[in-house]
Amino acid sequence: MLMNNTTVVEYAGHFAERIAKDAGNDATAQVKRAWWLTFVREPSKAELDKGVAFLNGQTEFFRAQIAAAKTKPKETAEPQALANFCHALLSANRSEEHTSELQSH
Repeated sequence: MLMNNTTVVEYAGHFAERIAKDAGNDATAQVKRAWWLTFVREPSKAELDKGVAFLNGQTEFFRAQIAAAKTKPKETAEPQALANFCHALLSANRSEEHTSELQSH
């Protein structure tokens, strides 16, 4: 499966850089922008809430990891969290829903 392939992980990092550039540091704006670029639609309220909660949870996780590390990493928690979110979106299997949306318009 390609989900954890190093190329997919690398693409997720580049995708996260674009989202940060486009949406700034606001988690809600980041989720909306990433969702639009991935699925060509706005996230529902539930999807947005879950996405923001995921980003916040990942940020706290990476902050704890950084605080416990003996050496300081090259990245702060926020870019790592956003890269994980982008990786999840890129790995999502939503082609059936996307195809049916396109066919109905």
